[in-house]
Amino acid sequence: MPRLTPQESPDKRPVASWSTGKERLDSDRTFRGWFIDVGLDDRLDAAGWEQGTLGHLGGKTGLHWLLPAPCPLYILIQGIPYTTMSALVKTDVSYSGLKACWPPEGRSVLGFQALHPDLLAAGYQEPIPFSVKSTSTDDLLAALLKHHAILDACEAAASRKGTPRTFEFPTRRRPGSPRRFGSVSRARDGWPPARRPCSTGGSWPGRFRRPAR
Repeated sequence: MPRLTPQESPDKRPVASWSTGKERLDSDRTFRGWFIDVGLDDRLDAAGWEQGTLGHLGGKTGLHWLLPAPCPLYILIQGIPYTTMSALVKTDVSYSGLKACWPPEGRSVLGFQALHPDLLAAGYQEPIPFSVKSTSTDDLLAALLKHHAILDACEAAASRKGTPRTFEFPTRRRPGSPRRFGSVSRARDGWPPARRPCSTGGSWPGRFRRPAR
């Protein structure tokens, strides 16, 4: 077996972050949605997503892929072990495919890996990490729980008909209507479930199937 060649640091991989509202420096608009740094993987060019320059804390700016909304995702998790963020962060839930943490004096984080249909159509089958922070973690968790319940209902219906199988729906996330936290008004993050189911017999990679319960 060949030995690994030591590197100073691992290559930075594409990661999608959620913005509740960042200033676009190349237009007069505010961007809400998923964004990924440009330049980490040239294969993402094939998705045809819009690029934009966003402002960040500390006066920093960056060029990003701005994923269209609503954003369909095949979320690669085996389920949701607990129904609250406090329970998720107290236990190692990495076995489920979720990342959950709440650093001292920091903001809560909830993440997962997912496949995007635009990238799958271009032959890109590597999962991309997606994550949200702060109050958006509660919105994401609620949406994942609803999504999980829909999958369970579809599988139960198939079993009753004598054709047991597993299902996958792409979930779509988009910015929602404003809501208020204390004195700060934020946009409520919407995660409407997809209306059209597709079984795991479809063309997307079978190794990412959701296990039957």
